[in-house]
Amino acid sequence: MKYNALIERPKCTKHGEYMHLRADNQLSEEAALCGAWYDCPAHGCTCSVLLPSVMLKTLVHASIVRPKRKTKRV
Repeated sequence: MKYNALIERPKCTKHGEYMHLRADNQLSEEAALCGAWYDCPAHGCTCSVLLPSVMLKTLVHASIVRPKRKTKRV
């Protein structure tokens, strides 16, 4: 999976620490498809950030923006 470079890693909103990229071996196939996951390194903190993949953005966009149906005029 290809990721774009970040200018700055996400920071935890509770601790202000830079988050760490979650290792690929810790992700399920579904989570890996969603994108890059970052976790707070502070002990016991459960804050995470998802940077969505291009595929996830495409799927979400396709589910929101549906083509208009053509209706026949009588």
